[in-house]
Amino acid sequence: MGWQSSVFDFIKYRDIAEFIEENCEGTLTFNDHPMGFNGFVEVDNIEDVRTQVKAFIIDKIKNNPLEDYDEDQKEALEFFGIL
Repeated sequence: MGWQSSVFDFIKYRDIAEFIEENCEGTLTFNDHPMGFNGFVEVDNIEDVRTQVKAFIIDKIKNNPLEDYDEDQKEALEFFGIL
């Protein structure tokens, strides 16, 4: 879902990660290293997370409509069931 939604400038991987951190159950593990942040999360229910993240992304797309979509964005709209 991150790959598909990243074609929209207003959705970043970090947005999705923060949404998961704030709204989904699981354990976040990270190493705050000077060369960069490395982390991962073990979610309790992957299907629940997928459902919530998909709804989050669809909401962001619908609240930021574009006048014209390129081919990659049209593909993403189809992936999320918007087109």
